[in-house]
Amino acid sequence: MSMTKAREMMVLSTICAHPVHGYEIAAAFEDGALQLAGLKRPAVYSILNRFVERGWIVEREEQAGSYPDRRVCHATDKGLAALTELARNSGGLPQLPLMALMFMRDAGVDVSENAAAQLALRKSLLSGLMAEDDIHAATFTHQLAIAILHAEIEVLGQVDKPDSQID
Repeated sequence: MSMTKAREMMVLSTICAHPVHGYEIAAAFEDGALQLAGLKRPAVYSILNRFVERGWIVEREEQAGSYPDRRVCHATDKGLAALTELARNSGGLPQLPLMALMFMRDAGVDVSENAAAQLALRKSLLSGLMAEDDIHAATFTHQLAIAILHAEIEVLGQVDKPDSQID
């Protein structure tokens, strides 16, 4: 899966979870854990424009107290269907970004089948990395890949648990 598609899934998941305006989405992706997605404000607004064109979201002007009106994004039925379809099709994709899958889960999309496929893939990758007995096995990059896979496997193992919190 391309990073562009994964970023679109994260933004669409956010909007499907609750109506939100573009500035809030951009701020969430610029600070904290969401900054790992690498989305900046111009990219967020570009994605939102594509979603409007596709009919996945509608933007409604809403008053914000003494502030200027803001355009709040609301998912349409077409947007919810698109997110569900993206989730359905992502199970067979090589290493779907874990954050995209968690965004979809938080938006209420059933990702258990996809999570199981992604879990199996990551276990296979980890097994291959652990079996390597060559010059790469001692590199920092190799050890980092192993650590990341361990962490992703732990998170994916908790997907089916209701309201699970990652420890």
